[in-house]
Amino acid sequence: MSIGAYIHIPFCLTKCGYCSFFSLPFSQATINNFASVLLQEIDCFKQNYRFQPDTVYLGGGTPSLLSSDQIKAIIDALEPVEGAEITLEANPVQLTSEWLKILVKTKVNRLSLGVQTMNNHNLKSLGRKHTSQSIPDRIKLCRDNGFENISLDLLYGLPASNSEQVKADLDQYIALNPEHISAYLLSIENHVPLYYWQNMLPDETEAEKQYNTICEMLSAAGWEHYEISNFAKAGFSGKHNLHYWQGDEFIGLGAGASGYIGKSHYKRPDDLLLWQHSVEKKDITYKVEKETLAQQKADFIIMQLRLMRGLDLQLYKERFGSEFVSDYNRTIEKFIASGHLEVKEGFICLTQKAWFVSNSILQEFV
Repeated sequence: MSIGAYIHIPFCLTKCGYCSFFSLPFSQATINNFASVLLQEIDCFKQNYRFQPDTVYLGGGTPSLLSSDQIKAIIDALEPVEGAEITLEANPVQLTSEWLKILVKTKVNRLSLGVQTMNNHNLKSLGRKHTSQSIPDRIKLCRDNGFENISLDLLYGLPASNSEQVKADLDQYIALNPEHISAYLLSIENHVPLYYWQNMLPDETEAEKQYNTICEMLSAAGWEHYEISNFAKAGFSGKHNLHYWQGDEFIGLGAGASGYIGKSHYKRPDDLLLWQHSVEKKDITYKVEKETLAQQKADFIIMQLRLMRGLDLQLYKERFGSEFVSDYNRTIEKFIASGHLEVKEGFICLTQKAWFVSNSILQEFV
């Protein structure tokens, strides 16, 4: 079957103080062992499921800490289809001409760069090691070495920030002209080092103002707003994440990864030794949550409504054998009346009024 494959590489040179993802300190010996076990894990999955990914996403952590030989071996083991979108998340400080010359010889054809902001004060506060001045040259290096599909992350809602600062960031992002931009509202969990930032973040009114600024400026500059937090030049929507938003199945590999196969979500251990032990036992799914029909529907709705096009009514009927409008009539009528939902040629979608507050709306379908 055609499917997406997500590979979690849980190592970082240093861990950012706001990050809540599973990651560990980098050492060459540890990552070498990890890469070896990962190949065993891929083989286990191949023995149990017939799949050939049309997207591969190496995330983390910092996947660019892998050597080019390791990246090539992982991709080759997955046997992606011809022309598959293969994304590698990369730390801007690692983008050297020498490294890119080797990377381009692998099948990686899309780079996702953790730029976050072009404000040096904010970069330092976030614990990022690059500077805004370095980014244009880094992106030029990527272009010069043959990478024609580049995505940049943008964080908004930073402590004491305002929409004017977001505009200044956006002016520079637009000048960099990436094919794709992902904009994320900074959220701080209780267990991260920068937990004390929670009381310093902008209030909801200011955060929504910043979000609307992002939507307006990027749309005006030629990026299609195709998902609540994502913007792309024509033809460059993130194909891998579309697997998630369309409710498709996907394979999750590596310590801490999650996957969705056979109407079941599963979670790989977020502990290296436990993960390696599970691979050796050929326990490839580990924690499995078999979903009820109601949970399957809720997941599908939450993912599909994140897309600007909205929820595909015909696809819902094909998947679940019932009509979306009949199943959720009261909730749909409520949000159409409030101006948060609208019907468009076979789709039901969130209106612009609902984009920033989408989570509270989507939760009513759970």
